[in-house]
Amino acid sequence: MKRNTLIMLFGVLVGCASMPETEITGSNNYIQMPHFSFVVPSNQGWRLLKRVEGLEVVFLVKRFGYRTCQMEMGRISVSDPKRTWSAKRLADDVRDVWKNDVIKKGTLLDVAMGEETVADKNYYTMTYAASADGG
Repeated sequence: MKRNTLIMLFGVLVGCASMPETEITGSNNYIQMPHFSFVVPSNQGWRLLKRVEGLEVVFLVKRFGYRTCQMEMGRISVSDPKRTWSAKRLADDVRDVWKNDVIKKGTLLDVAMGEETVADKNYYTMTYAASADGG
């Protein structure tokens, strides 16, 4: 049975995190997960915040003074009846869940959803700005 999956990239602007971080250099910028891989630009301030192997999720951060850009890459399994949905509809469904979660927390400042094509592959993105303290 063929399993459909959706790889999502989320960019988030939030307050500071307190987890240990690993600097991304030329020797550790290739991130390999069981069902996807990607290359992080090396020596540009990106740091590996967390890697969750069992869930196939990777968090990266880049600091800008008191602000932080956080990216999350992860694999999302697609179950019936969503297997018949288009990739865009699946992406919109996942992005709406994330957006509504941030809205419920009262921290959403701005949101933009987009679609990028790289090497004949479509990537669905969501970038949002949120306040760490809800203010």
